[in-house]
Amino acid sequence: DNRFAVDPISGEVTIALTLNRERLDTYELTIAATDRGVPARNSTAKLNITVLDYNDNPPVFNKTMYTFNVSESVDSVAANGSSIAFTVLVLSTTDADI
Repeated sequence: DNRFAVDPISGEVTIALTLNRERLDTYELTIAATDRGVPARNSTAKLNITVLDYNDNPPVFNKTMYTFNVSESVDSVAANGSSIAFTVLVLSTTDADI
């Protein structure tokens, strides 16, 4: 899909279009070279490219708003005088980055 370009003189491989790891994480290119001899000779090589992930997606909460009630009658002090922590909500998120 023309995401990469190969300079015919230097052989330098460059990125021609934007890459997105979440859409496609590997590319396999077949590079061909032909000489100017008579008869012309050619050869091919495979180039495997792995796209590394960039943190380009923010985490997303499962909801945009959370509402809950907490009773004021919950005793937050243990018998020994130390404070007790009560879980009132567990939040979770997803992230499209790998």
